[in-house]
Amino acid sequence: MDKNYRLGISEERFDSFDFVIIPTTHLHMMSFTIDEKNTSLERRADLYVARLDKLLDMDIPFHKIGIAHLTCPLMVPNNKDDHLKVLDLIPDKVFKELFSKIAEKKAGFELNFSFSQYEGETLERVLRPYRIAKECNCKFYLGSDAHHPQGFDNAIKNFSAIIDALVLKESDKFKIKKVSPTHQLP
Repeated sequence: MDKNYRLGISEERFDSFDFVIIPTTHLHMMSFTIDEKNTSLERRADLYVARLDKLLDMDIPFHKIGIAHLTCPLMVPNNKDDHLKVLDLIPDKVFKELFSKIAEKKAGFELNFSFSQYEGETLERVLRPYRIAKECNCKFYLGSDAHHPQGFDNAIKNFSAIIDALVLKESDKFKIKKVSPTHQLP
């Protein structure tokens, strides 16, 4: 999604895919996803909310949409912990409103962060949005940003730790619903 809330996929192309992952928090792409004039943490928190809200207002096939990187450090790539400060700026009430819309639309909520990089209070800060999402009845899927097969070496251990911390069950799993295509491509 660019800074004008346009997706990198046209409506006509959704039927070509079984699953489409859309990140709204990739604010590391200056001039493309965020205006260089204001890159403050407060602006990034506002964009977190606005971009996700705009996505959820779109007329797209949410039954096969995964919303990615909801606690991603790429929100603020220059400082390791600034993405947590952005999350801290978003009140529980606002998360509940957004995540209730995700649940209502039946989109998937990605679990994709390195559990072992956090501990104690810092871990609780990163888990807060996921816990709120669970309360809102969001359905979760597992995501990995492995760019090489070795990147998967610790994936199962990482996913298991996240699942255990959130006390997720099979009923919390996002399942892509197969439907007949609405458009036929040539």
